[in-house]
Order: sequence, then structure tokens, then C-alpha cells
Amino acid sequence: LSAKNTQKVKISMLFRRALLRELTSTAIAVFLVVLAIGVSRQLVRVLNLAAGGAVPSDSVFALLGFSAIFYLPLALSVTLFLAVLLVLTRAYRDSEMIVWFTAGLSLTAWIRPIFTFAAPLVVIIAVLSLGLSPWAEEKLYQIVNYRTLMQLPTVVTTDVMPESMRSAYPRIAARVLDPLSGNKIEILAPHYTLGRASSAPGGARPRKPAGNR
Repeated sequence: LSAKNTQKVKISMLFRRALLRELTSTAIAVFLVVLAIGVSRQLVRVLNLAAGGAVPSDSVFALLGFSAIFYLPLALSVTLFLAVLLVLTRAYRDSEMIVWFTAGLSLTAWIRPIFTFAAPLVVIIAVLSLGLSPWAEEKLYQIVNYRTLMQLPTVVTTDVMPESMRSAYPRIAARVLDPLSGNKIEILAPHYTLGRASSAPGGARPRKPAGNR
């Protein structure tokens, strides 16, 4: 009986180490992909503004860094969910789950390693959401406020409605939406990726949605 318990403990420890190692490697890969996608989109957007003169060239990397800090909690949340989902899916697909069940482990044996893996990420997400994100928002406000007070030309483009901006970022919205410091222009049009002409079968072009301007 003692030898059987010792073997079960060894199998359980081996299972936990293997699961934590796979969760960690999967999470690192997912996080790098998600972060690269988010930073690339923000980089293209900021560079377009800088090329048009709306943003000074020396502020490109600062704005990019602040935007990355804003997206870090979301990126880590997506990473945590996808890492657990991908590891569980792979274990079932490769019949690895059956091997562990045959070795005497139950489905509840997955709970403790997953919690051990998720706990540090949850703490990091909480710290970023409660600490660094407000700091980054404050720095963004300082940039917008400085350019407003110095009457420097600034163009702000967003797909967020003014009411949502006022509720999410009231200080920044107070400067951006101030009628005394600039003009607000609403453009009712489909997203730029939907307005591109693409070749359809037979040479016909897709019809544009009616009612858009």
C-alpha cells in the first residue's frame, strides 16, 4: 500500500511539472503573438499620424509605450484563457488525457496546477489595471493638455463615441472634445478595410452598403 501511494505521488508530481511547463511555454508564445499584433497596429496608426504632422516625431515611441501599457491587462487576460484552452484541447486531441486517467489521476488533478499557473498572472493583471494603467492615462493626459495649452496642431482620431470617451477617460475627453480648442468632425463611413475594392468572380465589384457617407 505504501509503495502504491509513493508511486501515485510521483505520478502526480510528474503530471504537475509537465502541465506547468506546457502552460508556461504556451502562454509565452500566445502573449508574444497577441502583443506583437497589438503593438503593430498601434505602431502603424501612430506612424500615420506622425507622417501627417498630427503627432510630433519625438512622441511616437512614448505614445506607443503608453498604448502598450493600456493593452497589457487585456493581452494577459487573453493569454491566460488561450493558454489553458490550448493545453486542454491538445491533451484531449493527442489522447494524453487518457494516459493520465489510466495512471490514476482524476480530472480534478488539473485544478491545482492551473491555479498555480494563473495566480501570478492574475496578480500582474491586477497591478497593471490598478497601478500602471492610470499612470499611463495620466501621461497621455499631460501630452494632450500640453499641446492644447500651447495651441499646437493636434489631430485625434478614434472610433469611440464621445459619450463613451467621457465615461472612460473624462480628463482626456475634456480636452479633446472642448469646442473652444478645436473642432469635432463626425465621419459616418464604413471601416477603411471594408471600403476597399476587391475583385469579385466575373469582374464584378462588391456593392457598397447603402446609406453610408
